[in-house]
Amino acid sequence: MNFNWMNDEDNEMQKNQEALRQATEKLAYKQQLDIDSKKAVVDSLEVLKKIEMNTSYLKDIVELLDTSNENQKEINEMVQSILAIAKAPDKKEAETRYRSVMKKIGDFATITSSAINVAKLSSLAATVLQFFIQSH
Repeated sequence: MNFNWMNDEDNEMQKNQEALRQATEKLAYKQQLDIDSKKAVVDSLEVLKKIEMNTSYLKDIVELLDTSNENQKEINEMVQSILAIAKAPDKKEAETRYRSVMKKIGDFATITSSAINVAKLSSLAATVLQFFIQSH
């Protein structure tokens, strides 16, 4: 009795199984690449959002410091106090500095007629505190 045809079928079946295994591996690899690619895009967008958030307040600083008015010294001092929030050693100190700055801004609001400067200073302080909290 000739069993060669059975061996041929076994060999063909093994080849088919190997081809199927390789195709499955390639598909899994491509799917992983797709997942990694999508994750990289999301990570990149997150980084860009953080950069935008971390630099958006620079325009307000420039505008505040560029404004020529009778309260320029006070504005400069408050900007320095606001930036000191970012230098705090911990979250508790950053929040303490933030409250102190907000009190100064409130006091400043009573002596100035520039509501826009008060709003910009308040926004800047909140942004710096948020930046500090997110980065620690």
